[in-house]
Amino acid sequence: MKTVDMELILLCALIAAIGAFGLVTGVVLLFGIQFQECNAVLLTGIVCGLWGILWGSLLIQNRNLMSKNV
Repeated sequence: MKTVDMELILLCALIAAIGAFGLVTGVVLLFGIQFQECNAVLLTGIVCGLWGILWGSLLIQNRNLMSKNV
């Protein structure tokens, strides 16, 4: 069974961070909310929560794909 290497983990983290930031930014812009009016702590918490969820799902999905290829 192959292992997930550090390069794949960092790539998943980068993709998840960009995705989380893009999702939050898109929702804020879609509803016409100005960033100056938003609570910075709340936005940071939402981005970090989405980042963790996306990162975990990417790692699980890639682990399952690697185990099927063996």
